[in-house]
Amino acid sequence: MRHPRGFALLATLVLMPLLLATVGAVAGALIALQAHQEALHECRTSLLRAQGELAAGLSDLLSLNPEADRLRAQKKLAKLALRTSTTPAAVAYWTQRIVMLQAKQVLLDIEQRSIVVLADGRARLAVESARSAVPLAYRNSTDRQGGRGTSAVSADSASLPRMQLTKEPPTELAAHYRPSRDAVRSQVARMVWSVRLSQLLPAWMPLSKGAEAARTHGQCASTVDEKEGRWKPRLTADRL
Repeated sequence: MRHPRGFALLATLVLMPLLLATVGAVAGALIALQAHQEALHECRTSLLRAQGELAAGLSDLLSLNPEADRLRAQKKLAKLALRTSTTPAAVAYWTQRIVMLQAKQVLLDIEQRSIVVLADGRARLAVESARSAVPLAYRNSTDRQGGRGTSAVSADSASLPRMQLTKEPPTELAAHYRPSRDAVRSQVARMVWSVRLSQLLPAWMPLSKGAEAARTHGQCASTVDEKEGRWKPRLTADRL
């Protein structure tokens, strides 16, 4: 009769490679997941900051609408008064009045355009920072785990957000601005990336055949929503 311990030892020897492979696979998956989560956090933080810049710019822009409406109404009345003027003094007064109002409109229009350009520029910088932060997050994570390096990270912005606006009247200076109807969709900022899965794993972990070419992919996206009259950034599941 064979000793039970012999069977146990034999079973252990037979199953040991499978057990080690299973443990290695689970450990590798956890390490890769941690690196991916850190990169995803950096992406989301940057894209939310981008939308935050646009939302702040939009708030500043909309706050100028009452002044734009007031100047446009005053100029309309001044033009009407000029057309009905019957004396040289009245014509001179209303002509000067119109010139003054137009000058104020020019200055207001410059302020409005500056807000848009500045907000768009800051949003682009935030997205560009994500393009650097995502590979760096992978690199920092894998360095702590003794990884093989992450030189093969491919990070690229699929779209850069910009303020989506309509203006009324569309051809006048110092117009009344409002967000476009599809701003939530058209203002989406997205970023996608991929990295070789093998480079996320520790150097001591053996790789199976073909694992060198395997890649894992990630993406994140953000947009804005209006809540109680205020535009706020949020993450979205919007996909390419």
